[in-house]
Amino acid sequence: LVQGFLGSGWTGRVFDYLMSDGTPAALKVAQPGSGQAVALSIEASVLLALRSRWGNGVAGLLASGTGKDGHSCVLAVERIPNSRRLEPSSDEDVLQQLKLVLEAVHICDVAHMNLSRENILVQQLPNGSKKAWLIGWMYAAVQATQQQKQQDWQRVQALFGAKCAIRSGQGLHCSRVFNYPKSLYGEAKSHQLDGS
Repeated sequence: LVQGFLGSGWTGRVFDYLMSDGTPAALKVAQPGSGQAVALSIEASVLLALRSRWGNGVAGLLASGTGKDGHSCVLAVERIPNSRRLEPSSDEDVLQQLKLVLEAVHICDVAHMNLSRENILVQQLPNGSKKAWLIGWMYAAVQATQQQKQQDWQRVQALFGAKCAIRSGQGLHCSRVFNYPKSLYGEAKSHQLDGS
């Protein structure tokens, strides 16, 4: 049952959807034979490769295939409640968590290849903490090379604008200080992190 329209993107239109068992989903719909339908198929394949990560920073695949009318291709993924797009200037506290999610994804030999604010959700949990989720897997590489995995880290580094170093086999390591541009605060400031 469609609950509302969430937006549209490379994989077609996205709806807030309630599965028949009551599970909330993000339902992506595309025209058969379109590039968007191909992207949905790729995303489904990647999510299947990541099934061991579902619920742990990767939204689970709920359904994939042809719509009931036969005139649409669909992909339903777990809807992350109380979530929003990443805001690097205020979400630096999820950086370590994001590092762990990416490491786990890379262990599955998958590289996201399109990390951006739009493809990283930050969920506000009832206890006040935050949880990072990766979405939008249509450009992902399965059986990813070390170079592709490295590119994921570089994209995270660019998002946060942190003094980060990439260490072979260790992923992302960021210094304890983030320097923000003058334009954000009127004058240059630094922010201390609780972890590295």
